Parts: sequence; structure tokens; C-alpha cells
Amino acid sequence: MHRCAMLRSTMRTSSSASERSSVSSSTDASSKSSVPADLYICVDAGGTKTAAVVANGDGVIVGSARGGSANMAELGLDEAARAIIETVDKAMEGLDMGEVLEIWAGVSGCDTPNDALLMTGRLRSVFPACEVKVTNDALLLSAPLQSAQVHWGVALISGTGSIAVRLEHTRGGYCATQKRGGYGHLFGDPGSGYHLGLEAIRAAAEDADRGGKSILGQRLAQAFGTEHIEDVPAKAHDMPIAPDPVTSSNNRKLRIAQLAPLVLELACTAAPGRPCPVARRAVDAVSDSLVGYVRDLALSPGNAGAVVLSGGLGTEPTFARIFQARLGVDGFDMPVLFAKSPAESGAVMMAKGPGFAP
Repeated sequence: MHRCAMLRSTMRTSSSASERSSVSSSTDASSKSSVPADLYICVDAGGTKTAAVVANGDGVIVGSARGGSANMAELGLDEAARAIIETVDKAMEGLDMGEVLEIWAGVSGCDTPNDALLMTGRLRSVFPACEVKVTNDALLLSAPLQSAQVHWGVALISGTGSIAVRLEHTRGGYCATQKRGGYGHLFGDPGSGYHLGLEAIRAAAEDADRGGKSILGQRLAQAFGTEHIEDVPAKAHDMPIAPDPVTSSNNRKLRIAQLAPLVLELACTAAPGRPCPVARRAVDAVSDSLVGYVRDLALSPGNAGAVVLSGGLGTEPTFARIFQARLGVDGFDMPVLFAKSPAESGAVMMAKGPGFAP
């Protein structure tokens, strides 16, 4: 990863009124009319959804909206940029774009300096009056580190996809100095919801091959509309019907990632006092992938830093407890901070500035 991943770049796209209406806003426009000048927008563009949050100069949230997936690596520049622009537009309803000083877009699948340049170019042409900063979405997790006044940490995103980044504080803010993962679902996305879905299917199918009849296998068969777990791997290969191959491939990934809550449920409560061991093995494998990232990026168990955990899987209480327990077994007695709304904490951090001296 680029030494300091606070990258910039630019370009333009337009969206129709019908497309914009599909993005849901969570802020009443009538409450925005008296907002003071100087606004900051932070965008968390993930593999499942995009969140945009607007904060004023006092760090007060004055607008927000959600949109669809914006993973740049898997959807491409055009689709990812369109999702971001639509969501920002909706979050800014009732507000003056001329008062926006800066937009920070943390984009999943934006993994190289060239990726950041392309996306910044696209966004800057649409929002030319303000500063535009594009980074990987893992950089958004610097906000909890700043709040805790921790000088370095390992940022883990465990959602539909996954990535791990070592963040270090400098006088200019946090920079990403090392990265692990983040290569997309074709390479397994270790430590993600997609990874958990894959591990569950594989573990249940292999258990059936050995004559087992796990509750996980039964429930997965139901989820895929078949009677036998042996049929599930073939069905998982099916491409859902969609207007184009990119969307079809993304929908297949999401279908597998959406198995994660079921697997977690069975790993802990398949029956009163009797978790499903096959499901638990899948959960442990995914958790261990994240612990492996911490092991690589923390350098040694004794270093005083923190882990920041985000994403739908990472912040799910059951999974978070399992991860923390396995992290402790590995000798890492580090505080684990949770970022449940990276766009919100990022917008507040933008408004309040660097926060503390390195």
C-alpha cells in the first residue's frame, strides 16, 4: 500500500432522478435549513452498501443517506462512482453544496494509487468546488484511533469483503503503512462474510461426504432450495439472473455472504447448550484469518496499539466475542475498538481536525 494512503484524484458522471430516488435518506430536509456553513462529507463505500454522512464545522451530523454497493474492484469505476454520487446527493438534500469544504470517500476495492486517482477524478468533476480525498475504506477506521488517542492500530474490515491495514499517526493524520488482504471475493476475502459462507458450505459438504448429517448442512440445503447439502456447492456456482455479468457475479457473492448470520447462529445455538461443531469450525477459521492479519501487522504482541474492527460481520456481537477470545489466545492483549458507522465517525473527525500530537 502507498506509504500515506490519503490519496487524491478526479472526473464526472450524471444520474437520473429515478436512480437517485432509490437511495434512502435518514435526515429531515426541514431540519437542515439553519445549518451553519462549513460542511464535511464522509462516504463509506462498501461491498454491500454506501453510507454518506454530512457534519458541520462543530462536528454535528446534519445529513445522511444510504445507497447500494460501491466496491470499485468488483463493480468498476463507473458503477462505484455512480453509487457514491447518488448517495452524496441524497445526503445533501436541503443543504448547500457550496458550503462543503471537503469530501472524503473511503472506497472498498480502491487499493492502489491509480485507483484513487481515477475515483478522485470522477468525483472532483462532479463536486469541483471542494477538496476531494479518496482512500481505501479501511482508512476510515482511523477515527476511533484518534478518539482513543492511540498512535497506531490495526484496522480490520470484516463485512461482505475484508481488508486489514496498519495505521500510524503522524502530524498530518493517520497513514496506512502496511496492508493485508482486500483482493476481492475471487481470492477468497479471508476474514469476511463471504469467506464464512464459503467455509460453511465446504465444511458441511465435507461432513456429509464422511457420512455426517449436521444441522448446518440441513439449513444450508434449505437456503439453496434443495434437500441435500451435497447439491449446495453446485448451486452456489449458479449465476443469479441479472442485467449484466458484473451484477450477476456480485449477486452471487452477496448470496454466499448473506449466509453468515445463519452460520453464526448455528455455531452458538444450534440447540440449547449444543452448538453445531461444523458451523463453529467455519467461524473459527474466519476469525483465525483476522487474527493472522493482526499477527502480521502488529509486529509483536507486546506493542502498545489497538485493533479497530468494522463491517457487518466484525461488529456482530457473537463474532466479535469469538475474535477477541482467539486474539487473546494468540497473546495479543490489545484493546479492540468498534467502528459501527465509519462514515459518521469520519465526518466528525474531518470537522474536528487531527486531534492530538504524535
